[in-house]
Amino acid sequence: MSLIIYDIVFLIAFAVFVSVFLYTRKHNLKREGLLFLYKARWGIKLIDYVGTKSPRMFKFLSYISITVGYFLMAAAFYLVWGILRIYLFNPEAVRQIKVPPITPIVPYIDKIVPNLGLPPFYFIYFIIVIAIIAITHEFAHGIFAAYNKVKIKSTGFGFFPFFLPIFLAAFVELDEKQMGKRSIFGQLAVLSAGTFANILTAIFFFVILLGYFSVAFTPSGVVYDVYPYSIVEVSGITMINGIILNNPTYSEILDLANEEGFNKIKLDG
Repeated sequence: MSLIIYDIVFLIAFAVFVSVFLYTRKHNLKREGLLFLYKARWGIKLIDYVGTKSPRMFKFLSYISITVGYFLMAAAFYLVWGILRIYLFNPEAVRQIKVPPITPIVPYIDKIVPNLGLPPFYFIYFIIVIAIIAITHEFAHGIFAAYNKVKIKSTGFGFFPFFLPIFLAAFVELDEKQMGKRSIFGQLAVLSAGTFANILTAIFFFVILLGYFSVAFTPSGVVYDVYPYSIVEVSGITMINGIILNNPTYSEILDLANEEGFNKIKLDG
């Protein structure tokens, strides 16, 4: 049976489970803007324990987290400007681009818009990615809030009521009054902690991936670091980059040669 069949069955089962879970606990649901939030107290004790365990370490990490946050904001503006510059001033390049600069990461986006050339993106991939990103992100907000003595009122997850309850988002609800009384440095540390945690998570999984490939694969084949070469007479060249030549001159060769990249040259005999 194809993987997509198993994935669709899992998607349906997941949607049914979440729907039943929310319906039987609808007293914990609260509408805020476009989202329905399910509020609970999952993990608050653990967050408070970790956040108050090592004040010196979290003070040091606060400096790194805030610095990384400013750096990422600057990088984001630079990338957005780079994309806008291409779309505004290089229409020829835009015609060659298949994948738009902003693409929703939703299950089966490769099937919904097949002409983008995206790899398969199943629901199981989606839910694992969301779980890892959201949990680490919100957990970090909570830890740095606990370090700065900001009360955590609730934790939980939210979803859009207009869709099946599969597009989930996690949250940590902080005491806004206590948050407002903290120093600017403390507030910045709490706000930047989520993105900082995502960066550390990405590095962690990159190390795991690197270790896996180094163990699972071994190099094989012939290894060489130079190419064989010899002198070629200009008169012996019969074709360059698909264009047939007859007794070419050196200037003709230069005119047909590609200045960037490789040139395909065919010799007589």
